[in-house]
Amino acid sequence: MKTPITKRAFTLALSAAALAAISALTACGGGSDATSSVKSLSVTPVLGAAYGATVSVYSSTGTLLCSGTTSTTDGKASVTLTGYTEGSPVVVKVTLTAGSYYFNEKTGTNVTVTTPVSMLSALPAVGSGQSVGVTPITNMAAKLAGLSASTVGTGTISVTSSAIYEAVAKTNVFLGLPATTNILAAPTAATLAAPKPTETMGNILAVMAKNTTSSDPIAQANALADAVKTDGTVDSTKTAAITEVNTTLKNPTLATGVTITITASNTAPTAAELTAATTSAKAVVDAAKATGAGG
Repeated sequence: MKTPITKRAFTLALSAAALAAISALTACGGGSDATSSVKSLSVTPVLGAAYGATVSVYSSTGTLLCSGTTSTTDGKASVTLTGYTEGSPVVVKVTLTAGSYYFNEKTGTNVTVTTPVSMLSALPAVGSGQSVGVTPITNMAAKLAGLSASTVGTGTISVTSSAIYEAVAKTNVFLGLPATTNILAAPTAATLAAPKPTETMGNILAVMAKNTTSSDPIAQANALADAVKTDGTVDSTKTAAITEVNTTLKNPTLATGVTITITASNTAPTAAELTAATTSAKAVVDAAKATGAGG
């Protein structure tokens, strides 16, 4: 004899099935490893602000963990990494596709993208409530860590936490930024309504873009990445973009509001200088991760 199915039991079963289907559609990442966890990540791309851009987060080996889209109001995206392996690096890729738009700090206007463009940011690990910036500077650092926007998302990659710390250190040294600068932290993005950030990192990016001889901030980002090789060295024939940023940020007339001391660009640090810079970079990035402030 079959047990009759009540209307309430049928409704509950149907609801559970619907919830399972929704979960399958919205879940990101995967895995049930004891070391895996769920992490939230707030992503702020800055050219200035980037609207309607695709955010993809990959593991250190290239597995897609999650994806999202930046808001058309504040240019930020919040994503959830399910099955993230504790203490491991992630690579954040932001792609502006045809129809996305950004605030061009050089011209002071919003510009619609016609040709897709991507930038990276590599984190040595993700903390609770983490935030991260994806900028021309983080894109340069990712290249120094052995990554490329054109290859991330197309197959297997390999990046370590130590490589990321060293890349952050090298970027600071190359551009003349203080060793304690956390370039991975989420800056304030300049917008049409607020074109002059008062926060230091956002202001640095705005000053860079506004004064570049490149055609626009995207071209500047590409030039900075092209200036370095994936083996962590500078291409001696393409240092103009690095020199331009360093010279601009050292000029008090151009860099009004930049509250840090910019030193001379050093594209050939000694082993001792690099070790010291990497130690400082690790300390500041780890401290920010612990508080969820960035990096």
